[in-house]
Amino acid sequence: MKTYTLKIVTPKESRTEENVVKTIVKTTSGDIGIMADHVPYVSMLKQGEFRVIYSDNTEKRLTCDGGFIKVGKEQTVILSQSVS
Repeated sequence: MKTYTLKIVTPKESRTEENVVKTIVKTTSGDIGIMADHVPYVSMLKQGEFRVIYSDNTEKRLTCDGGFIKVGKEQTVILSQSVS
């Protein structure tokens, strides 16, 4: 499957997740799954868990404090006050 880069930015750190196949987040409009070549998209995030799925089928579950998601052609960015 095609992969993309996920960048997670908080006031304390910025980290990059490579080889992401899918990210599933909770937005104010409902849950959404982001895959490579997704249409450009911007939304507010709700506080709670989101999932990052990698090309080797491993999955990471993270929690954010709300914020924003911006989906671009080559990269998706999550901006939040805190992510753990």
